[in-house]
Amino acid sequence: MAGYSGTPLSKKLGIQHSSGVAFHNLPKDVSSDLEESLSGCTVLHKPADNLDFVMLFTPEGDQSIKLLPAYSKRLAPTGMVWVSWHRMVLSVNT
Repeated sequence: MAGYSGTPLSKKLGIQHSSGVAFHNLPKDVSSDLEESLSGCTVLHKPADNLDFVMLFTPEGDQSIKLLPAYSKRLAPTGMVWVSWHRMVLSVNT
């Protein structure tokens, strides 16, 4: 689903065809939005070397601090990490 902007989620995130990608706690709705885009990617279920894209979903922002070292040290030189948590956890109006 492209959302209100019309741009596919994978393009917004910068996921390229044939990328090595890893996710932590990927929500089902996001997984279904990315399903078609990930068909040409290598999806790994735990940290591995030379990752192009990592997306971490945590129930709290602080939990990402614990996860980042394991994933970030495995990134390819041009790899990227996205960290997401539920908006309601922030206690800030957005």
